[in-house]
Order: sequence, then structure tokens, then C-alpha cells
Amino acid sequence: MSPLATGWSRLRTWSASHGPELRLCVRSTTAAVVTLAAAQLLNLPIALWAVLTAVILTQISVGRSLKATTDYLVSTLGGAIYAGTIGALVPHDNQFAVFVALAIALAPAVLLAALNPRFSAAPFTAVMVFFGPTITHTGPIAAAFERVIEVAVGCVVGLLVSLVVLPARAHDLAIKAATEMLELMARFLPELFMGFTQNLDRATLASIQTRIGEAFGRLDKAALEAQHERMTRLRAEPDQAPLLRRQGLTRELPDEAVERIFALGFALDQLHLHLRDLARCLTEFGPARNAAVAKVAVNAGRVQ
Repeated sequence: MSPLATGWSRLRTWSASHGPELRLCVRSTTAAVVTLAAAQLLNLPIALWAVLTAVILTQISVGRSLKATTDYLVSTLGGAIYAGTIGALVPHDNQFAVFVALAIALAPAVLLAALNPRFSAAPFTAVMVFFGPTITHTGPIAAAFERVIEVAVGCVVGLLVSLVVLPARAHDLAIKAATEMLELMARFLPELFMGFTQNLDRATLASIQTRIGEAFGRLDKAALEAQHERMTRLRAEPDQAPLLRRQGLTRELPDEAVERIFALGFALDQLHLHLRDLARCLTEFGPARNAAVAKVAVNAGRVQ
């Protein structure tokens, strides 16, 4: 093959394996260009913040974009209202007063963001609104209003682009993540079965558990994003909860306690199967006088 054909073949192979990333690149670029046009059409004082917002909120899937847009808009609105109020009510006509007012405007926003990552944009918004009057030469209330408008434009454009331009559904990403996790488990299964006949070092076992745990983490994240898509009724997709099969109730328990819980569950399942087999055998081969015994076994199996 010629160098040109070889290069083209490699490019096609690379593109096929990086489809989500390439679609994200197209969506982010489109969101930035469209937001800039919208900002100029609306005569926004600083188009930079609207464009940055659109790029930040254009995520790799629709579900992730929905969550990021909601969180960013809520935290921006709260931070703008609070910082604008502080800027209007707390006088800062000298250098020392500026330091005090900035601390009052920023500290609660930082604390809120630390307590709840959903409000991570609040500190940034508080600083922007506080110093906004020095940039736009307006009052603190007007600066807060302009900040909210800029973010709203970026949010709307970014979300619309995520829905229209090469949309990537979180449901599809969750299925892909589940497939990758199952393939990884299948690849490690023969190696784990070798542990029945020979010893496996702890480093190997820890590496296997870590890689499977990371794969499950990606599946868990994608399933959560798919849940946001279903909540907004953008697409009727099945719930991935049965695929995950967990509620996080054992996450904080020690490893020894988790092992005992799973061992107990396995033992109860086996006991259930044995009791069902016993009931079937008594029914099929036992005389009529053993009907009561069979009934007791069936009931015991149902309890298990």
C-alpha cells in the first residue's frame, strides 16, 4: 500500500475507535460558534462568559449535558444573587472595605461548593459579579443580571447543540461500558480459576479487582447520566438499575463484613435450591404419606 493509503487506513481506524470524542469536538465547536453569534445578536457586554459556558456544558452525552447545565445554572443564579446583594449592601469605598466585602461575598459560596459539588460554579460567579462593575462600569445588581443572562445564553445554546448536533445518548454509553466490563471479567476469569490449583499473588489479584472496579465505575456513571435522560422524557429507554444490581448499602462496610454477606447470600440460595429439589423428589417418588413432608419442604423453600 502507498503511504497515503496507509495513513488514510490508520486515520479511519483511529476515528472508528474514538467516535464519542470526535462527536464531542464537533458539538463543542458548534456550540462556541453559535453562542458567539447569539451573544452578538443580543448585544451582550462580554460574549466571553457565554461562549465559555456553552463549551463547558457541552458534554460527551446528552444526560451529562443536562446535569451539568442544571447544576451550573442553579449555582450561577445563587452566586449572582448573593454576590450582587453583598455588592449593593456592603459599602466598599476604600481598599480595606473591598477586602472585607470580597471575603463576605466569597466565603459562603466556597463553603457551599465544598459541601455540595453541584454548586461548584458559585465561587467563580461570586468573584465575577463582585468585580463586574469595574469591568462593565455598571452597578452590582446590573452586573449580576448580566452574568445570569450570559450564562443562560450559553446554557441554552450548549444544551440545544447537545440535543441536535450528533447527539450521544448516555444509554448507549452505558451499554458500551457494561459490555467492556463483562469482556474484562471474561478475560480475567481463566486467570482467577487458576487460583484453585495454584497460588495467585496479592498484587495480581489487586490489579484485577482495580481494573474491574474502574470499569464498573464507568458503567455506574453512564447509568446515572442515562437516568437524567429518562427523567426529562427525551427518550424512552429501559432502566439500567437491574444491570448494576446494587444500592450502595455495603459500600461503607469493611471487606470482611461484605464477604460474609455475600457468603450468606450464596448459602441461602443453595439451601433454597436443595429444598426445592427435595420437595420435587418427595412429590415424584414418595408415597402419599410423605405429602405433608413435601409441603413443609416447599414452604421452607419459599421462606428462603
